[in-house]
Amino acid sequence: MLCAPQRQQQEQPVTGMLLLPRDPAGLGGQPAPKKRDLRRFVKWPKYVRLQRQRRVLSMRLKVPPVLNQFVTRALDKNQAETLFKLLLKYR
Repeated sequence: MLCAPQRQQQEQPVTGMLLLPRDPAGLGGQPAPKKRDLRRFVKWPKYVRLQRQRRVLSMRLKVPPVLNQFVTRALDKNQAETLFKLLLKYR
């Protein structure tokens, strides 16, 4: 059996659309923006922030470690008292 030839439908432009679809590359034919590294803006865990801050401070610290032990309160009261008595002798 022979069938009658089917008509090909021509696509007509849609005129009733309110919003036209955009191209994924962006507006005005510009290239799409590159993906950026957003690791800096992540809320890091507290231990990560502390170890990074400690590292930065130790790099900026200008006091030699021999003197810095007094700032970090490495000596208790009795040890400090005997040390100061010793230092008074060499005044």
